[in-house]
Amino acid sequence: MNGFVPRHSQSANLTSLDGRGEGPASATGPRYRMSDELLTLTFSIDLPTVYYRPYQEDSTIESRSPAYSNDRFVGRILSKAVTPPHTASSLKSHLCDIEGFSGSENASLYLSLSSQMILDNASRLALMNRYGPGSSEKEPMVLLIKNVEKWSTGARQTPAGLPENPLANNINYVYYCYYNKKGETTSKTSFDEDDPALGRINSLSVAPPFNVSSLKARLGKAEGIGAKNLQLFEDLSADSPMSDLDGIALLTDQSPSSTADEPMAFVCLNSVDSLPESKPQEVKTRIKLRTTDMFGDSFNIYKS
Repeated sequence: MNGFVPRHSQSANLTSLDGRGEGPASATGPRYRMSDELLTLTFSIDLPTVYYRPYQEDSTIESRSPAYSNDRFVGRILSKAVTPPHTASSLKSHLCDIEGFSGSENASLYLSLSSQMILDNASRLALMNRYGPGSSEKEPMVLLIKNVEKWSTGARQTPAGLPENPLANNINYVYYCYYNKKGETTSKTSFDEDDPALGRINSLSVAPPFNVSSLKARLGKAEGIGAKNLQLFEDLSADSPMSDLDGIALLTDQSPSSTADEPMAFVCLNSVDSLPESKPQEVKTRIKLRTTDMFGDSFNIYKS
């Protein structure tokens, strides 16, 4: 996924780029003010910025410095807000502060969503280069938080006037069938009442690095189960489970289970509940929204 969005093509009402508040774009340069307990920055639209996605190990996290009004899972900051020298360590420290996490030692930084290697703290980053890391919303950096318990519980605020992400509804799903030791069982991400074991999640809700281990953690979170004794099979006819370190190209055309016709098999060896042998004559469903329709665990299906 290559590509850079020119600065002139972005909305002229970009806000909260320092992670502290909002304000209309100004051609005169930076200007600070306090309003509603938020530090607001107005700035030239040409100032370089860094896009990023915050994650915990089993799911994505809403950013406290959102780039879009309809997609809080993409964050954005001003590059100049990061303390020099611009290294992975200084950027990580700033992002952790913006997102309300104490201690950057509990976080890791990835160059992009498809990166398999954590950036070394001493790695130099060309943040002031408009073609540098995280300069495009299509190639955001990744902040992975490993100790969410140290997350500040302060209220989240959505700055006014943010642009909308035009790609927010372009969702690539990972499809899977959910099983226990006795057979298929109802998935909490089910979307087809004729096949309640078939579930799906947004591929962007899986935390990097994209491998079997991170995908199993995400599926376990979606199904509300622990992370132990889980198996993932490439397809329903596979003879053996995949290795935890096997890479998975979730954001490419080669992604497994990208269609409902060829799902992966997700097996929880701890669970014993299974689907009823025969389907009731009448099934009523109601959908309860939880967070956002962008991610697989955003809705539950209840039967009565």
